[in-house]
Amino acid sequence: MKNHARILLIAAVLSASAILTFCPETAGAAALRPNHCDVSFLWRMFTCHLVHWSAEHLFYDGICFAIIASMLPAWKTLACLAISARVVAIAVTLAYPEMTAYGGLSGVNCALFVVWALHIAKQSKTIGGLALVAIIAKTLFEIQAGHTFFVTNTFIPANMAHVAGIVAGVFCGICGKPFLKMIDIAVNYSKFSKRLFSASSFTRSFRELFP
Repeated sequence: MKNHARILLIAAVLSASAILTFCPETAGAAALRPNHCDVSFLWRMFTCHLVHWSAEHLFYDGICFAIIASMLPAWKTLACLAISARVVAIAVTLAYPEMTAYGGLSGVNCALFVVWALHIAKQSKTIGGLALVAIIAKTLFEIQAGHTFFVTNTFIPANMAHVAGIVAGVFCGICGKPFLKMIDIAVNYSKFSKRLFSASSFTRSFRELFP
């Protein structure tokens, strides 16, 4: 069941990315526009990560996403996507107010990679540490070189998206458990409240029937 959830999540993200990338009309409505912020920012901060500027861009981002997401529990991937999508979109908007359009999974991929590195560090601190060093080194290289590590000439890279992704990944990796515990407590409390309410309702009905 857990594998099915993981596969469905990966398939959904890649399918949506392919549709938005190869349909110019929908891509225009989904891409983030830092130079023109309006109410559409509320959905563009999520949809923009699915828009890519070429088949090559989609290929590398999609491969990276599929590999990393396949190594994480589905709930961790989903939680990281929800948080990092907002963080990256806000960071790009603040850092590049003149940018006409932003899209791509690379920012959230950085967040997911950091979450995976922190996840694997529980079994091997060496592998987890090397993974963190690798993602930071890659980001610094891209800032210095002025282009992304894989795609070099399709678009102008937004390095702040990768930096924000790393920060979001650290937050998700470190603070994930406390948030889950809070959710678990809330769910358990909700179940207890329902049972208590049902019990009191039954008692009240019983008294009405047999005063």
